[in-house]
Amino acid sequence: KKISQNPSSESLYLERAYALDSSQNHLKALADVNEVLKLNNKNVSAYYLRGILKIKLDDASGAINDFNKILLIDPKNANAYYQRALIRLQVKDKSGACLELKKALEYQHPKAQEMINKYCK
Repeated sequence: KKISQNPSSESLYLERAYALDSSQNHLKALADVNEVLKLNNKNVSAYYLRGILKIKLDDASGAINDFNKILLIDPKNANAYYQRALIRLQVKDKSGACLELKKALEYQHPKAQEMINKYCK
């Protein structure tokens, strides 16, 4: 109802998308995130959530594209590097994952060192 009263509110769409995601409603959450990105195609939080949703919906290449868009906007975004590393590990690209993890560590991702120790030694 709040959205119908304020259809140009990025934060309301994003808030609802997080709620939908937490209740396993990934497709509806994705629709809300797409609305956010129509309103603001530089919203890093929206690209991040959309990337996570795409992972959950088995769209790894779509997720990588969203994390790439984050890095175009914010080249030091540790979370985007970290998520790309996790996807690369899923597709058995260990060397690519280790490069991503090193970038995530450079920008202080809290779990990057642990993952480097586990996969890159």
